[in-house]
Amino acid sequence: MEFSLRVQEFIELVRNDNRVEAVKYARKYLQSFEKTQLREICKCMALLAYQPNTDTEPYKTLFSEARWNDLVLNFRNENYRLFQLSTQSLLSVAIQAGLSSLKTPQCYSPNCKNPHCPVCQEDFNKIARNLPYSHCVQSRLICRVTGLPLNEHNLPMMLPNGQ
Repeated sequence: MEFSLRVQEFIELVRNDNRVEAVKYARKYLQSFEKTQLREICKCMALLAYQPNTDTEPYKTLFSEARWNDLVLNFRNENYRLFQLSTQSLLSVAIQAGLSSLKTPQCYSPNCKNPHCPVCQEDFNKIARNLPYSHCVQSRLICRVTGLPLNEHNLPMMLPNGQ
């Protein structure tokens, strides 16, 4: 992380045409990384010979403003790692766990959607698409009229119309 920040500072000095300051900066700060990052340091020093609007790779990538976005992402990930935080929010994890416990193959069948099932709702259905199906070892049939479990005292019946 420190090396990436030092390199970016060097690049900004070159981009602002402060090449003498960039060389001084490299001597002061990049020298300590010489044993482990020599190849990267050589690329950085070669930036002194190019203008910031060059089309030559890899120098175009080094001069790219997108490097700042990469540094921000690296800084966030390092911060999460340092404080042992998850990159996903706890709300997202809780919603995914709940949807996974309710998700069945019928949730994706157009003629079997249940209006009371959260996974069958369009927005939650998109979130649950990549989640695993719930695992039920013992099935229980529930009467759709009374809401009571079907058993030997409450036998399942079907009307002639299929209901």
